Amino acid sequence: VILACQMLFHFARLAAWLRNPRARHMLALFGAVIGLTLAAATAALVVTARRNTIANAERELSNTAYVLAEETDQRFAAVELVQHSLIDAIRDRGIDSQDELSAAMALPSIHQDLRQRIAGLSGLAFLHVVDRNGELLGTSRLWPAPQSNRSQAEVPRCL
Repeated sequence: VILACQMLFHFARLAAWLRNPRARHMLALFGAVIGLTLAAATAALVVTARRNTIANAERELSNTAYVLAEETDQRFAAVELVQHSLIDAIRDRGIDSQDELSAAMALPSIHQDLRQRIAGLSGLAFLHVVDRNGELLGTSRLWPAPQSNRSQAEVPRCL
């Protein structure tokens, strides 16, 4: 009860003070200053939050690009290892000419060998062996390899 009486007393003093025109102007000015300060602080927080969000997004994009580049590099390295091992296997068989390579690639054992070489690689769906003229000699997909010329294909030009 005492607290309520004290609050009423303060409100009565405030009401009496507000009857003064100068006090009303001061109160309006004070309210405007508080409103502008709140608006400026809100704008500053929004701008800061936006900058932080953009910086975080840029960092995440950079990290994602780095991870993708590393993954791509590892896949190309794996394909390169398969290529080198296939070249070594061809040399070990004593194949020195185009005709010997064509004859060897027509064997079903070579088809199975090509399939086994890429079996553990998730990023490699198939392996083609193509001669210097673009003729398909062997593939890990089909046996026997279909007669086709790959010289005009997009893949050799891209890689």
